[in-house]
Amino acid sequence: MKTKPSNANLYLYTFLSLLLGLAATVDIGSLSSRAMANQNDRAEMALQRWGL
Repeated sequence: MKTKPSNANLYLYTFLSLLLGLAATVDIGSLSSRAMANQNDRAEMALQRWGL
């Protein structure tokens, strides 16, 4: 019994390769440092508003 060839694997691997390519372009270091800077700014603003 011969099965009909499917394009599902091609679509899956194409999607996964595009996803991994996108993930490889993201600079984790700059994102994490920016997040920490934003968190520090928010903490300072909260302390000023509450007068602590």
